[in-house]
Amino acid sequence: EGGGASDGGGGGGGVAEVDDGKPRGLSVRSFAYHGKAVKNVTCRIEGCAAACDSAYAARSRVCVAHLKAASVSVGDVLSRFCLKCTRFHPLSEFRRQNHNCTEALKTKAIQAQKRSSREREAAAAAAAA
Repeated sequence: EGGGASDGGGGGGGVAEVDDGKPRGLSVRSFAYHGKAVKNVTCRIEGCAAACDSAYAARSRVCVAHLKAASVSVGDVLSRFCLKCTRFHPLSEFRRQNHNCTEALKTKAIQAQKRSSREREAAAAAAAA
């Protein structure tokens, strides 16, 4: 039930039941949390009793409304949920309305630079050979 990109299912689309009762179209990680989503894991934000109805929400224990919220009060600090770290960070750690913190974006940029550098080196080596 549910399925697709929002539950971290790996792009498999919806979930189809099979004869053995195991849902298909879910990654192993999502499959482990699929049952938790069905068992109504509730949001960890104080005062929120909403069910975490997707595998991703159950894994992070944050309801979909708080996952997508621009700001949430966690303790006394206005925070936003980082989809990369699966944690709440203060709003100062985000650029604009992004849901990835600046640290995650820096890591992503460094990895992209390394990847492009390796590709250039490989192309130069192939051209020299």
